[in-house]
Amino acid sequence: MIAKPIIDIAVRVAGTDEFDVHRPSLDKAGWRVGSGVRTHPVVILERQGVRVSIAHFFDVRVSIARFFDVREWDAVHQRGLRDSLRTRPADAARYERVKIAADASAQDGRAYNAGKTDIIQQIVDRARAERGLESVRVWDK
Repeated sequence: MIAKPIIDIAVRVAGTDEFDVHRPSLDKAGWRVGSGVRTHPVVILERQGVRVSIAHFFDVRVSIARFFDVREWDAVHQRGLRDSLRTRPADAARYERVKIAADASAQDGRAYNAGKTDIIQQIVDRARAERGLESVRVWDK
């Protein structure tokens, strides 16, 4: 999907202590904490250490890893989004269109995230309902 060229990785950890133990190795391998997300640890791997628009992510950003506590693993909404995008072509097409439009019109990262939140919320709400889970606000900040 052109609008999702970055590899998103969900990592299950026993707790934040486990993330802290592995942080020096992640740093050494080129990963860096690079997100305003406060609900779970996030590290980013980039080429050249430069952030750019979606059109250039293939050249710069490689991966983002999100670390989730084992106790919340089954309810992680990013996993529901992933599953829906992989199994529902219509959702993937809508998501791609919205992300491209958000990137084209956004002046900053916050505006970009706001531009895609509604479609993500819709997809995640359905995925969670199918799993018998309540809706959660998808905005990670």
